[in-house]
Amino acid sequence: MNTKISIVGAGYVGTSLGVLISSKYNVTLYDLDKNKVDLINNKQSHLEEQDITDWLAKKKLSISATTKPEEALKGADLYIICTPTNFDSKTNSFNTESVTESIKKILKINKKAKILIKSTIPIGYTQQIIKKTKHKAIAFSPEFLREGSSLQDNLYPARIIISDNHMGLANLFAKIMQNLILVKKPEIIFMAPSEAETVKLFSNTYLAMRVSFFNELDNFALSRDLNPKNLIDGISSDPRIGKQYNNPSFGFGGYCLPKDLKQLNSNFGDIPHSLIASIDRSNKARAEFIANDILAKKVKKIGFYRLAMKKDSDNFRASSVLMLMKAILKSSNKCQIFLFEPSISKTPLKNVSLIHHFNEFHKKSELIICNREDKKISKKKMYTRDIYNRDL
Repeated sequence: MNTKISIVGAGYVGTSLGVLISSKYNVTLYDLDKNKVDLINNKQSHLEEQDITDWLAKKKLSISATTKPEEALKGADLYIICTPTNFDSKTNSFNTESVTESIKKILKINKKAKILIKSTIPIGYTQQIIKKTKHKAIAFSPEFLREGSSLQDNLYPARIIISDNHMGLANLFAKIMQNLILVKKPEIIFMAPSEAETVKLFSNTYLAMRVSFFNELDNFALSRDLNPKNLIDGISSDPRIGKQYNNPSFGFGGYCLPKDLKQLNSNFGDIPHSLIASIDRSNKARAEFIANDILAKKVKKIGFYRLAMKKDSDNFRASSVLMLMKAILKSSNKCQIFLFEPSISKTPLKNVSLIHHFNEFHKKSELIICNREDKKISKKKMYTRDIYNRDL
């Protein structure tokens, strides 16, 4: 199809969406990172996700990338913004500067642009930017993607939510997605911008709460000498509860859940929200509980296997494994701490020895801490709370 779509930001969301859309439409990705741009133009992925790697290498895709805004933003039928919005503890809100600047760049090149925001934003941002720019064709559509399976999540969405601004923008994006996804009758829900923004934050906060619930159950089981698998199987077999996000871990982390929880707490303001306010405390308490359980084993040489919380992921931002490592270091200075993490060249914490060779790491460690089981690690040495050998 001749429809041209410009995507700003070649992170997980932008690249995954760009790869999918380019199977039927013309896509230009704009990013400041030349390394990402060069890889995409060479049909290679900068992400650790096999589906995206395979699609880029094997499928016929109409996709290109550039670091030049004029090349990417000129004459597009739809602009999709996927830039990162990190939480700023000073302002107690997401830093939306990259989104705002992207909108300004787009409008400078195309005053009639139809702009869809995919970046996670604070509640009320879309209406504020429409008022500020006096440009009505701006909408928001939250993404619900899991790292490592983002392309599959885009192909089989549970729902598509778009803020309806009566400018044809929402319908345009809905039609594009209907042409691409493999769900026969996808649930497409149109709602006000602030409602769509709220859905995103509450969805991720619920997932963080659910992770914390089953981690606290695991705390209880460990303390009372109960089999946590029997408990979780018995509880999750109720269809009202279900079997998703019930696998114990060291806590929730990563890019989305912690920051979205902070933003929602901020948006609540003076509105009572004792349950939601407690989720972060529960997550920190889990790390302390697990740290004490590990230290009770009286081992002197503790190894940490990878920082990422999910298999086949290279993301360890706000890592629960790192949080656990800090808790152990805080509680005891009698242990030697080793870390096996091939993706970094410098130790993330003082008093932690980074080892790049797995055999050396395995030999030196008396106990190896890993969020998810790995066949490379001896069962006798492995410490994990992973029950089902799957993520979450």
